[in-house]
Amino acid sequence: MKKRKDNKKRNLKEGEYQREDGLYEFRWINSQGKKQSVYSWRLTESDPMPSGKKHDASLREKERKINSSEVLGIDTYAASRITLNDLFERHMSLKTGIRETTKALYQKNYERHIRPAIGSRAVGSIKYTDIKKLYLHLMRDKGLAVSTLSPIDAILQSMFRMAVRDGMVSASPMAGILGECRKMEREEREGEEDKRKSLTIEEQRCFMDFVMNERRAAPYRLMVTVLFGTGVRVGELLGLTWNDVDFKKSTLKICRSLGYGKRLRTKCDFFVNPPKTKKGRRVIPMTGAVRDALWKEYEPRSLTGFCEKTVDGISDFVFWKNNGELYRSCEINRILETLANACNKRETERAAAENREPVLVPKFSVHQIRHTVASRLVEVEPNIKTVQAILGHASAAMTLNVYAEAMPDANAETMKKFEAGLLTG
Repeated sequence: MKKRKDNKKRNLKEGEYQREDGLYEFRWINSQGKKQSVYSWRLTESDPMPSGKKHDASLREKERKINSSEVLGIDTYAASRITLNDLFERHMSLKTGIRETTKALYQKNYERHIRPAIGSRAVGSIKYTDIKKLYLHLMRDKGLAVSTLSPIDAILQSMFRMAVRDGMVSASPMAGILGECRKMEREEREGEEDKRKSLTIEEQRCFMDFVMNERRAAPYRLMVTVLFGTGVRVGELLGLTWNDVDFKKSTLKICRSLGYGKRLRTKCDFFVNPPKTKKGRRVIPMTGAVRDALWKEYEPRSLTGFCEKTVDGISDFVFWKNNGELYRSCEINRILETLANACNKRETERAAAENREPVLVPKFSVHQIRHTVASRLVEVEPNIKTVQAILGHASAAMTLNVYAEAMPDANAETMKKFEAGLLTG
């Protein structure tokens, strides 16, 4: 049988045709037995686009996409003609066993947030980037929180699961988007909180007074003393062993970080990592308060026994629970929150009795204690490299950023000195 050729004398494959005006056509019968066609002004990707014609994929590119969809059993005809609005109506008509109030909530969220944005789009044309763009618009322009996005996401997740089962799309574009938005919201919230990273001296004194003098805070005195006395990271704190404490030289050696998670294991467990940065390996001189607190813990432990838990060959951890288990980093922040709440309650009662304004401690984390220590250090130490060495910052630039935040009045004071120098010079 003689092969068909195009006007450039190239052989045309089965199903390929070229009309008299030069337009190429590919005909096929889909998985539902329906005849379909697609068109293009180019046969292959290397063909130039005829003058005055809108850029489009070549016929062979379209064929590959069609053949791939047919192998996967995807109904491209339905995917290109059924809109998201159509899919929603079909989805809601099949929703059974849910309360009318729940259906009304689905309808309300869809009409308000989804229909105006992408409702008229064909189901097969909606990609991951379209959903992500919609969610970012709702968060940034409409001010929706991720908790408000959750029911919207639930609707779309359910709709696209149905589309996958019906063979309209090979995979849902929804995977992971809400989690990414949740992470972004958390980072932005932490960024806002970090605008006030450090406690004031009054807040720090109020909190430390509570911890050092209230009986209910006694189990955590050593932990809080070391955190406020060294500025170590939470993993570095939990990774401390008694071998890292040199009472003769009055120093702490920071050489590891204790974490908790799956890592390479099949289940969650503790593991040891090196410090966060190369500069993280360091020796910190102990303050008198830190040394005394550690010695007060070490002396009785040397008689009764140390922590028996071993992680990656490391043992004798300084910080552990009464039940013999080690702390996880998330637990430390919960402990700090509990202590801060109790401190504020006591301070509120005392301030009322003394007829003064209370010094209330804001919610803070280990990270903010670290920033507080950094602020106190740069207030008394002009040598930035010294502060960097104590904190284990990766670069002096990080320490300088702390300095700029810790000394908000420094710029004005510097300009006053500058002006005085010009006038007297």
